[in-house]
Amino acid sequence: MGFYQGVDMKECSRCKVDKSIKYFSILSSKTMTVRSICKDCINKDNVYANMMTRCYNKTSSRYKDWGGRGITVCKEWHNKDIFMLWLEDNYTKGLQIDRVDNDKGYGPDNCRFINNSANALNQRAHKNLRLPYRGVSMVKEKRAGNKLVVRYRCKISIGNCKEKSLGYHANPILAAITYDKYVIANNLTHQINGF
Repeated sequence: MGFYQGVDMKECSRCKVDKSIKYFSILSSKTMTVRSICKDCINKDNVYANMMTRCYNKTSSRYKDWGGRGITVCKEWHNKDIFMLWLEDNYTKGLQIDRVDNDKGYGPDNCRFINNSANALNQRAHKNLRLPYRGVSMVKEKRAGNKLVVRYRCKISIGNCKEKSLGYHANPILAAITYDKYVIANNLTHQINGF
């Protein structure tokens, strides 16, 4: 541990980069012992562990939505070192791994890193509302007289971090058609609903 411009520094044993102590987890508050691996490296390890668990651990609560429906990890990524090399070239702190085509497995040709909101839009169905259309979510609004109005919002993720609203519609099919038209008109690689 060194001292640099008034900040305690430590070298991560994994990435070999000197970082401020705030980038390391504290193992013991009594002795102020910190981990030897920085939080960024731990997050990268978690990306790999969570991906493998979703696909292969039948006791995981998430297995049914991944491994249980045939989603696998490509053969080369079973070697963690090879996956970590790909991750180093593609990872941005704060983003989540995402499969471009949710019916295909994890591999370098089908994976990217996007933010949480964009990842939620790329789900094969909106879990909470059980909508089977990509980019479509239900919005419930109370209007005057406590009348409940239901509309369907259409959104799409563009790039790694941006979302674009494509408007509100009276029914989910119209919203899904709007999504498909936008994907086609803009030559995007997103999977469409098929209308």
